[in-house]
Amino acid sequence: LKALDTIDFWVGTFLIFVFSTIQILLFSWVFGIDKGFAEAHQGAKLKIPDFYKWVMRWVTPSLLILIFGMWTSKNLFGFDFSTMLGGEPSGYVKDLWAEPNLVAQLSVILVVVVIVFCLLVLKTSKRYPAYQREIERKAKK
Repeated sequence: LKALDTIDFWVGTFLIFVFSTIQILLFSWVFGIDKGFAEAHQGAKLKIPDFYKWVMRWVTPSLLILIFGMWTSKNLFGFDFSTMLGGEPSGYVKDLWAEPNLVAQLSVILVVVVIVFCLLVLKTSKRYPAYQREIERKAKK
């Protein structure tokens, strides 16, 4: 149960914010908002309004980073915003460093190994460069 609880917290709560922030930053800033909208509109019957380009570029990343920073301060490191005082780290943080729990540590290592494996599979994909060129060609139209 400790392993499931640890994986649930770090993946289902912590990494959701991390991945959504990375995804919106990659979509808006790295991939390009115009290319992203061109890809999203390909074959779509309902087009995303252009207003959302601004929202996805500025509002969404700002709110995700702000919420994630405040959530991390409170739920991981015990910061109390009402008194502006630091507190005690959460049990999930203690299980990894302060009071090491082998099951929790192995669970986090498993999550990291799965993420690294997925990144390696993506990196070795032969289809991605051709797909990227096709997206860039469509965005220019």
